[in-house]
Amino acid sequence: MTTPFSRRLGALLLMASLLSLSACQKDPQSANRSTVLPQTAGGSGGLLTSAANPAITYAGNYTSAKKDSELHRLRAEQSEKELSNSTLQLVAQTELLSELRDGILGIARRFPLPDGAAKELRERLKVLPCKSVDWKKFDTQFKAAHPEFAKKLLEKFPKLTPTEVRICSLLRMNLRSAEIARLFCLSERTIEHHRANVRTKLKLKTSDDLMKILAMM
Repeated sequence: MTTPFSRRLGALLLMASLLSLSACQKDPQSANRSTVLPQTAGGSGGLLTSAANPAITYAGNYTSAKKDSELHRLRAEQSEKELSNSTLQLVAQTELLSELRDGILGIARRFPLPDGAAKELRERLKVLPCKSVDWKKFDTQFKAAHPEFAKKLLEKFPKLTPTEVRICSLLRMNLRSAEIARLFCLSERTIEHHRANVRTKLKLKTSDDLMKILAMM
């Protein structure tokens, strides 16, 4: 048995439905502007305009892009840190081996050796420090930290030799000529000559800082 309240509520709901139908007939496009969501289990529901969908998509894409950018930054920092540590260890190792080589040569001078044996000893000890350098590992780590460095350098200055490109990479790591010389088993003067060639090929002025320019690559 219906109560007066139930009858009034039913009448109000019927009137609301008729008004809604009348509005849609007057402006058919209004039906496309919004979508009434059904009631959820918790009783929530409401009107979600279709214009909100692009905003939600944009917000999701922005958040995803921001996360990707942050992840890329953290990976780059980690690669740079690993490269820096490896380079410092490499420099320390070659310096130690250079000191060991010089010590052995000093001892050998005190004892007379046949000319052939003395020459062989000097030749072997000369390359002792740089024999320990794993250039393949260095190149891999450097490329991980600075993936575009060598490519950009050769695109702008194609006349650079492989040795000069590698010296540029070491200068990018802020190594001094003396440290680079030990890594190559060359004299510091030879490295300075290579640096002069690099400056010439890069068409730098006397006032230009080579290391700062390489850091911008």
